[in-house]
Amino acid sequence: MLLQEINTDILRDIASSLASSPNTTSIDILSLAQTCRSLYAVARHFVPSSLYLEIPSSKYQLLKRMLNENPTYGLGVRSLNIQASKTTQESTRTQVFEFLQKLPNLTTLFALDPKFSVRLASLILSPELQFRTSLQKLLLGDRDLTSRELLDITRLPHLQHLVVRLMTDLDDHKEDEQPPIQSSNSLQHLKFRGCQIRSQTLSKILSSANSLQTLSCTAPLHGTITKSMLAGEISIAAKFSPEKILRCLMLVSRTLVNLGMHTNGQEWAGHDETRLNLSEFTALRSISASAEIFLPPLLLGISRDGLYRLLPPSLRNLKVSVIAQLQCPSILRLLTLLTNQRTSVHFWIQRWDIL
Repeated sequence: MLLQEINTDILRDIASSLASSPNTTSIDILSLAQTCRSLYAVARHFVPSSLYLEIPSSKYQLLKRMLNENPTYGLGVRSLNIQASKTTQESTRTQVFEFLQKLPNLTTLFALDPKFSVRLASLILSPELQFRTSLQKLLLGDRDLTSRELLDITRLPHLQHLVVRLMTDLDDHKEDEQPPIQSSNSLQHLKFRGCQIRSQTLSKILSSANSLQTLSCTAPLHGTITKSMLAGEISIAAKFSPEKILRCLMLVSRTLVNLGMHTNGQEWAGHDETRLNLSEFTALRSISASAEIFLPPLLLGISRDGLYRLLPPSLRNLKVSVIAQLQCPSILRLLTLLTNQRTSVHFWIQRWDIL
């Protein structure tokens, strides 16, 4: 018996069994649906709201056909994970835009693959894309993302969780002349992975982030910046300034719960001999940071004592990363000394890691 000869009730039972089996996925149902138009008409009702797609691919083409024949299917899709296809074929900007338009209720978008041929940032910011008003979580990998685009993305009305990967915000000096954003955003979690962000850009985001709980980034940049194409590091013609970092972070001092800040890939012209004082961050419970963020270089002769005075009583977890050049006995002795004061001034810290 051929599939097209089976009645609709039996086809519905087949699709339902596939959908409920722990050994199958939505892609299995879609692949089977390609073999029979009758089964295809039934299977679309069992594809879950979370989709993983390589674009372009045969599964992507099938999904587009389903959406064209029954646009109501796209109303149920809530999460989409997009990856670049391993084929040499590429989808055009218009094709991807038309596909995304058919998913108006999307709340989560994963697009971390930097090899994806279409820049999704410009599509997401299009006023014609309906899910701009429903998107709550966005993970975006885009080496060409500009600070202007980043600021506009943070203003999406319901965006709460934003992860940006591979952005390098080095020379967008025109942003410095633009006024701060007046309207508040909905961000609660903001993470930069493999990014370098200027302090002006980060300050403008944080100035409107009245509910921000998590921030993870490299130390925000200031001054003239050059990038080494061979080493992949950047050189900053300014002194490292914990005081300037603090000015930026103070914008979220009452809401910030988790802070991650590192100096990976940064080479500063020196140190301005200030220290990062987070004692007024009343909600802060977890810190993961490079040692340089809190400990000035030994050669400056600045006292490193009293680190506990720079930390808030709310803190529960502290992780300090020490790079190879700084793993000398004096630093390790200092950190050990501080941890040994747990019974007196560090009684509130439940976990202390030295990496």
